[in-house]
Amino acid sequence: MAVAWTDVQNALVAWVENTTSLAEGSVVWGFQKEPQPVRPYISLRIIPPRRLGQDALIITTDLTQTGQEIQQTVIGQRELTIVVDSFSNAVIGAGTALEYLQDALTGVYLPSQSSLLFAAGLSYITYEQPVDLTALEAGTSYVSRAQSRVKFALTDIVEESTGYISTIQVTPTIDGTVLPTVTEGPF
Repeated sequence: MAVAWTDVQNALVAWVENTTSLAEGSVVWGFQKEPQPVRPYISLRIIPPRRLGQDALIITTDLTQTGQEIQQTVIGQRELTIVVDSFSNAVIGAGTALEYLQDALTGVYLPSQSSLLFAAGLSYITYEQPVDLTALEAGTSYVSRAQSRVKFALTDIVEESTGYISTIQVTPTIDGTVLPTVTEGPF
């Protein structure tokens, strides 16, 4: 089966919600039409997966599945990068964007979170060094912002079934003369 993207997205949101002290609904997907939540909040964004190595083609046969005897499966490993953006009003002390981000990055190691992510088909690889992007907002006050990219591995699988040719029909033509049609089979 192909990647279950809804399960992947739900697991990623649950991981961040479970490992930070943010209020429910404070973990959102970036680039959505909804307005930004009240700070503090964390925004997630998926970078399209990168293929790792060569995909494998596995062909199996089950003669009990008439018309669908041949199962063709393509399996490939992918690296999925998630951009985690943390926003807060606090620029020093407790509750900064960097604090929320670091809680999520450290919390990914908890067995409960590893199990949650693994159930959705994700395996944690690493994260990039967090970057502090705190800046002036509207020229009057600072807004705390921190960002990191988190990498996961996942397996992408697609399958299709096909059957054997049961009969063939041939219409021979020799020197412009059409001969009677011949049907052969079953094979």
